[in-house]
Amino acid sequence: MGKRLEIFTLGQCTVTIGGEPVTDFNQRKVPALLVYLACKNLPQSRDLLAELLWEGQPDGRALSNLRVVLSNLRKTIGEFVCTDDPVSIHDGADWWMDSIEFDALSSAP
Repeated sequence: MGKRLEIFTLGQCTVTIGGEPVTDFNQRKVPALLVYLACKNLPQSRDLLAELLWEGQPDGRALSNLRVVLSNLRKTIGEFVCTDDPVSIHDGADWWMDSIEFDALSSAP
């Protein structure tokens, strides 16, 4: 991998890899999914993610929409995410998120 994925959520949502902005997201739900995966930091089932992002949609449509979002996520930051089922940030990936850092620093003694 070599480069670091950085996710900035305090203020405008921004994603960088190796300091370069990632701007190829084709929907707002793509970085939203990335933020969710980073916050949870645990593998998430495709069914859960489809329901979360497309609540109330028929299962088939929600899963189809999720496939489109995952395809874009894989194209933009593929080396950092596993888009199989379950979906997750790769174990051992070099990533950082400002809000997680903020929480850790604000709860430190």
